Amino acid sequence: MTKLAHPQPTARTTAGRRLRSGLAAALVAAAAVIPTLATAAPASAAVSNCSYGYNNANTAWGHCDSGSGSWTLTVQCYYEGAHTSYGTDPGSIYASCPSPSHITNIILETQQ
Repeated sequence: MTKLAHPQPTARTTAGRRLRSGLAAALVAAAAVIPTLATAAPASAAVSNCSYGYNNANTAWGHCDSGSGSWTLTVQCYYEGAHTSYGTDPGSIYASCPSPSHITNIILETQQ
């Protein structure tokens, strides 16, 4: 009876096995993600074409021209923290710092 020895794996055969198992794992992961992407709800459009500026040292304005959704205009005040105004859909909003404080920063953020 002849006994056959199993050859020792080489770096080439080991790399090939790793590649095949990695590809199989990637296919399984892709198969799990694709149905989720197909059934995801469409993203809503945020307001866009927005700008902001100073009315004076105490008051800032924000304006968005198009899209839909909510947005905020926050002014950071020198003496008194921050004050935020809230807007929905296109339009203008204002935020102010109480006197004698003045605006140190203006932040306009849009949400979907």
